[in-house]
Amino acid sequence: NQHNQFYHLHQLSGKNETGQKDSLNILAMCQTTSGKLWISTDHGLFTYNLQNEKSVLVPNIPPVRYVSALCADGDTIWMSVKNQLICIDTYTGTITRSIDLPSDIFFIQRAPHDKLWVGLWTEGLCEVNLLDYSWKSYRNTNSELRNNNLVAGLVDDDDLWIGYNGGSGFSKFDQTTNQFSHFHPLSSDKSAIAAGTITAIAKDIRAHFWLGTFGNGIFLFDH
Repeated sequence: NQHNQFYHLHQLSGKNETGQKDSLNILAMCQTTSGKLWISTDHGLFTYNLQNEKSVLVPNIPPVRYVSALCADGDTIWMSVKNQLICIDTYTGTITRSIDLPSDIFFIQRAPHDKLWVGLWTEGLCEVNLLDYSWKSYRNTNSELRNNNLVAGLVDDDDLWIGYNGGSGFSKFDQTTNQFSHFHPLSSDKSAIAAGTITAIAKDIRAHFWLGTFGNGIFLFDH
């Protein structure tokens, strides 16, 4: 582990089939109400203790190695395995719900009013009702989505921010009015596909948005 006055670097490692140490690709992280950190990788799901810096592989939950997205909801976790949206009770370690969606899942975001927003790789956006587990699909044919290839999402009160693959920039969806607003980090440069592929969205304490791109660095967006 490396650290200085500005950051502390934590490292996660696993073992391959022969028992040797193997590097992991970290795909998503979330923290439950109890304070435990959950990390999804291409080698399965891990818990991580920030105090003693020890990680534990969660056995057989889910029963595959590749977990692409995570979202904490109290002390339950929503995760994705390809197109499956899975809910886990972290106290009992059991799967309590599984929902099949139209295509592979790239992000899961908990929103107010008992709903989840789920971004799909080729089939747009799904709104999941947590009261009855029904879901509604938003695509560029029935909504103002710019395209159906979604790779990043962030819930900010009643707004949902969406990042697109393929250079289409990002959008804000106002859940109170059902209206979309569209943005692009380099809107004057129509050839800026890398800048317009938004792979991560975060908001800081000053209400500034930070946009991670696929090959064009980080942009600061002052909304």
